[in-house]
Amino acid sequence: ADWLVGMNASRLYTLLLQQKGIRDVFSVGRVQTPVLKLIYDRQKEIEQFRPEPFYELEGQFTVKNGTYRGKLNKRFSSPDELYEAVRPDITKEQQTYQAVIKSVRISEKRTPAPKLHSLSTLQSKLNRTKKFSPTKVLELVQSLYEKGYVSYPRTDSQYITEEEYTYLQKHVDQYQQCLGIHVPIRSLQPSKRYVNPEKVSDHYAIIPTEKVPDTKAFETFSSDEKEVYYEILKSALAMFMTDYVYDETVIITSVGKQEFVTKGRTEKEMGWKALYQNEKDEESEGEQVAILPEVKEGESAKADISVKQGMTQPPKPYTQGQLITLMKTAGKYVEDREMKEALNQVEGLGTEATRAAIIDTLIQRRLIEVKKNQVFVTKKGEILCEAVKGTILSKPEMTAKWELFLQEIGKGNRSKEVFIEQAKKLCYALIQQASQDVERIDAKQALEEIKKENTIAPCPRCQKGYIVDRKTFYGCTEYANGCKQTFPKSILGKNITKTHVKQLCEKGKTNKIKGFKGKKTFDAYLTLQKGEIQFTFQ
Repeated sequence: ADWLVGMNASRLYTLLLQQKGIRDVFSVGRVQTPVLKLIYDRQKEIEQFRPEPFYELEGQFTVKNGTYRGKLNKRFSSPDELYEAVRPDITKEQQTYQAVIKSVRISEKRTPAPKLHSLSTLQSKLNRTKKFSPTKVLELVQSLYEKGYVSYPRTDSQYITEEEYTYLQKHVDQYQQCLGIHVPIRSLQPSKRYVNPEKVSDHYAIIPTEKVPDTKAFETFSSDEKEVYYEILKSALAMFMTDYVYDETVIITSVGKQEFVTKGRTEKEMGWKALYQNEKDEESEGEQVAILPEVKEGESAKADISVKQGMTQPPKPYTQGQLITLMKTAGKYVEDREMKEALNQVEGLGTEATRAAIIDTLIQRRLIEVKKNQVFVTKKGEILCEAVKGTILSKPEMTAKWELFLQEIGKGNRSKEVFIEQAKKLCYALIQQASQDVERIDAKQALEEIKKENTIAPCPRCQKGYIVDRKTFYGCTEYANGCKQTFPKSILGKNITKTHVKQLCEKGKTNKIKGFKGKKTFDAYLTLQKGEIQFTFQ
């Protein structure tokens, strides 16, 4: 069914878009296209976002033991609206007030160690902390698995059985030596948070094996393999360690009837977090934890009140790691309850083994691009999203519908023949709908934008065309109209990159390039003179 839909839809949209003059091949699939559309929707949300100012009331409070800040838990669209809401306690003309501490609440919070890693959580974590792509993580874990140091990588489970727990327990000291740290161990008794045979199907979580690398073996690991192995080791060790414990303090300070809230945290026991001291916590990123002076309920304070202006922020583009999580949790984008449950049951779009490959496919087919670890839809990808908009192909619901049908086949209530017939009917329905959908695309504008996106720089010779990558050399788009400007892809053993060509076109000169291979190896700048490349040595 996947093959039928993918093969027909890819050819269908390619031919329809080629009829509109867009000479390219468009790949469409049950998983890759909904993922592309989710990225596109986020991109549109960012583009259409209009920042708006907001105003908050902040106070700096001085007490016997020091100072602290607090704010009114409400935002206003203008200073006038703000002052209207806090009259008569606070006015525009006055800045200093008498305040009183209405309440001080201290509560102990405990955070247990994170669950063990499935492939998806490992890919997300290492993309966030090390900027490794999901494919790279899979390759590195696979390499460690083949060397015998970690368990099977393509797993969707975050649990182990008592058997794995027993051998991990025996090797705790060796794992600590390998990491070069010694941490307090809380308990060697298994917890259901990690050890649960009912939640282990084909494979258990990614954990270190009983084969612990000695110093000599460890030296054979690449630096990236070491990073991955450290993360898997830490995840397994954290399971034996105490909770992260801290006191959360919430102070309510009153100025008349206006209540200012202050939050702070005092760490009591690092527990498992001692393993991750150099790492920013996902939850606390961007959050500054205040250190507060000791205060008592009923204590008086001096308040300096000010208005702070801020701007609403758009959502951020997805990272590659977030795409893995996005695919896994695609059920939350589906409204129908039964379909949402079906998607959640199969853990969203794709599988542990295929999600990284799906992202790679979208990159290779130039539907998305990655810049500084953030994912963007290309112009080609945008055209495809517009073409499939509104069809079942663009929605995670298609996977959900298929999963529900397949479950019924599994129970013996439906037949596989009907399933395949319905996939064929879907192809026929797409052929009817697609030609109407593609008709509404403004091909002229799309073509211009695709051209610009694929260009390196304006042509320095004809001033009309653009220099583009022609696989074996760089050449001008106005070649058919007589412009003969070209650039080679290598000179004397050195690759000439798009950046070099852009510098030549726009500045007439590259930065210094090292290692040209003549009779002797030499360094030089390249300059462009009357369309020809020459060496310059100063």
